[in-house]
Amino acid sequence: MVGQTRQTVGVNALLAIVAILGVSASGPLMAGSSAPALAIGFWRNALGTLAVAPFAATGLRRELKLLGRTGWRDVSIAGLMLALHFATWVTALKMTSVAAATAMVSMQVVFVVIIDRLRGGIQAVKTVQQEGDELEECYAQLVKARVPRRPRSQV
Repeated sequence: MVGQTRQTVGVNALLAIVAILGVSASGPLMAGSSAPALAIGFWRNALGTLAVAPFAATGLRRELKLLGRTGWRDVSIAGLMLALHFATWVTALKMTSVAAATAMVSMQVVFVVIIDRLRGGIQAVKTVQQEGDELEECYAQLVKARVPRRPRSQV
């Protein structure tokens, strides 16, 4: 909080609360929607890009110019992974409960570890990643044990 005023901290806290409520409400809203899962995933990604792009284009102009071919490739891959995340998550929301879908799709830590290992990544983060994996596995097992599956007639 060094250099931040009390007002800035209050605004940041309010924005954090709004963000948490928005993310928390997204699962139940999408699960209850009658739109196709892939359409929801596409429009969520597209509208998010449209919302962020003007700020990135103006505020990060120098950084965007410095991105080389490899940087743009990595950005494109990240966008594709986000699209894949939304496609699988929204599809899972339509097929099971919100909690179970979130547990299944939020295993991105596992994929980060696998990709990091394949790229010969830093081993210093190994213990943090392992703890995250173990926590994720515990959460998934808890949800699996506690959340009943939807009958096929409701899918």
